[in-house]
Amino acid sequence: MILILIPALNPDEKLINLIKELIDVGYKNIVVVNDGSKSSCRGIFEEVKLLGATVTSHCTNLGKGRAIKTGINYILNNYPECTGVVTVDADGQHRIADIQKCANELEEKHQSNHIVLGCRQFVNQADVKVPFRSRLGNICTRYILRYLCNLHVVDSQTGLRGIPFHLLPRLMTISGERYEYEMNMLLDLADEGIHFVEVPIQTVYEDNNSISHFNPLADSVKIYTVIIKYSMASLLSAVLDNLTFALLTLSPYHISIWAMTFIGRAISAIFNFSINKKVVFKRSEGLWGQAFRYLCLLIISGSISAFFVNAIHAAFAANIILVKLIVETILYFVNFYVQKNFVFARKGEKINAN
Repeated sequence: MILILIPALNPDEKLINLIKELIDVGYKNIVVVNDGSKSSCRGIFEEVKLLGATVTSHCTNLGKGRAIKTGINYILNNYPECTGVVTVDADGQHRIADIQKCANELEEKHQSNHIVLGCRQFVNQADVKVPFRSRLGNICTRYILRYLCNLHVVDSQTGLRGIPFHLLPRLMTISGERYEYEMNMLLDLADEGIHFVEVPIQTVYEDNNSISHFNPLADSVKIYTVIIKYSMASLLSAVLDNLTFALLTLSPYHISIWAMTFIGRAISAIFNFSINKKVVFKRSEGLWGQAFRYLCLLIISGSISAFFVNAIHAAFAANIILVKLIVETILYFVNFYVQKNFVFARKGEKINAN
């Protein structure tokens, strides 16, 4: 049995029409979470109840992530016999045929470690014009996730997802209360060996997506929180590293570029490792293994930096501090990828199907 879970904030008649269409094609078990909608929406939720859907409510707006967790908690307590849950947005952007495709795919894979993603195609078509902010946001996010986080998905922000029942308890523990929750879900589960099955769906943007509650600036900051925290930690570490390097260039004693590079690296490394482990990637396990991998990265990265700084400085007689900053900026992206996917990768936390 597949359940439908719909988080809703200030819905309109589209929610009622969605419920009717779901019931017409055979989905009788529908849970709607009223995420602190305004009082004028009370009639919408009453109509939804009359149609046969279950409505559970937040007294104030707590965010889409929290609404999904509330719905999952209700399902875990009341539908232990279900095979999985399909989350659907309340704004009419998911067509019934696409919901059915994702539900059917979930039925086939509900005993495995797979999550089904209904993926929109972010290209303008004859009958669909994708808003510029959505197209740009998808392109940026897709490549950041692919090349920095090793996560290969077309539509990381899709609200149409099929989740096997045995993975629901894990979803309750994933951090994030608002839109960042859906991104955290992908990043955390990918680390744990969960696979994502992408099902192409129709792209729908009514009224240029004007009814969306997504704030491009504020919510993007939350979505990219891991990358932002890593950037801040890297910036502080780079300041410490380069300050040490610069001070050593003023030494009355001759110190080679290689020595100055590794002294700066060593001083900033303890700070950077601690921050990345505890704050950025939040890994509490495997101290010595992570420390060893980090040390290997430190040596390799430092060697690459020293080699290129030395070579470029010798070839072009450029300002050595400027050359180092350019080289370190390039290495920033390489280091993020290696730390995210190797140094601080989760080990031994695979989730097994029942």
